[in-house]
This record gives sequence, C-alpha cells and structure tokens, in this order.
Amino acid sequence: MSGLLGQAPNCLRHHAAHVAMAWAMGLRRLKSLRAMDPAFATAAADEILGDMRVALRRLELAATGCPALQAMQQAAAPPKPEP
Repeated sequence: MSGLLGQAPNCLRHHAAHVAMAWAMGLRRLKSLRAMDPAFATAAADEILGDMRVALRRLELAATGCPALQAMQQAAAPPKPEP
C-alpha cells in the first residue's frame, strides 16, 4: 500500500476500507435509482447517503481515538518555539 493510507495505522486502514466499500456500494445504488419512481428514489437516496455518512463518521471516530495516529500527528507537528 502506498501513499498516506500505506502509512496509516492498521485501525485506520480497516475503517478506510469500510468507507471505500460503503461509498462504492452507495454510488452504485444511487445510479440504480434513476429507473425508479421518484418518490421511492428520494427516500432510498436519503437512506443510502445516511449509510455513507455513518461510514465517514466511524472513520472520524477511529481517527480521534487511535493512539498510533495520535503519536504520528505529534511526531509530525512542528516543534513549539521556546519562550
């Protein structure tokens, strides 16, 4: 794995994979709504977008609670100037 995801801790890679799957499936499902009744399609789209938002929220929560990511962020932060 290359790029930023390759450098991410395992806990975030796992959640990022779920986000990618949820978004891919969500986009596929949204495309299939074109042929449906508009009233049903609107309700279904709201549900699909909600699922996609939940996946992103889980990734966000994993990132804030991941000790390995917090250590990486602290190590990458510029040093604080001495007073």
